[in-house]
Amino acid sequence: MGIGSLAQRYVSRQYREENRMVLVWKMSSEGEDGFRGLYAEETGWICVEPSPGGVVISVCVQQVPMCFRSPFAPEPAIKPFYHMLKNYLEADKEDMATCMGRMLLDDVLTGIEC
Repeated sequence: MGIGSLAQRYVSRQYREENRMVLVWKMSSEGEDGFRGLYAEETGWICVEPSPGGVVISVCVQQVPMCFRSPFAPEPAIKPFYHMLKNYLEADKEDMATCMGRMLLDDVLTGIEC
């Protein structure tokens, strides 16, 4: 049962070097409906590097939820808003790590024939 929804704006940049790939991003989330008046900023990076046993994936994310001083940010919505952001962060982290690991593996396997 949903209380509200989020409008999200996302910008990212990918950097590739010989032995690593880095993705940096910035995302703004603004609450709608029952989350109106709630807002969050997220900044992060993920780095994928080969290692002797596979790949090393490092992730750093800062997520800052905020409440605008307005009658539109009801107190009961703050905790569900925070949990929704946390769940999105966990899902995004797993998706990005999987995607970047596959991209790195594709790069390693380029030119290898079976």
